[in-house]
Amino acid sequence: MFQKIRDDHLMDAYMKSIELNLDPHFIFLIEKELSKRGLYPIQNQRVKSSTRAVKRFSDRYEKK
Repeated sequence: MFQKIRDDHLMDAYMKSIELNLDPHFIFLIEKELSKRGLYPIQNQRVKSSTRAVKRFSDRYEKK
């Protein structure tokens, strides 16, 4: 899904999606791609709390 997006654009999209409080599943998908590329986002409190919320969301839906 995100393969053709440059690393810096993907990181910008991630940070902007956090800022705009977009859908947690969308944020989770970006995080998975960042992680696959070894570009896990900067760890600040806002990102950590969002990541926990997305983790709970993803756990709930990936088990189905």
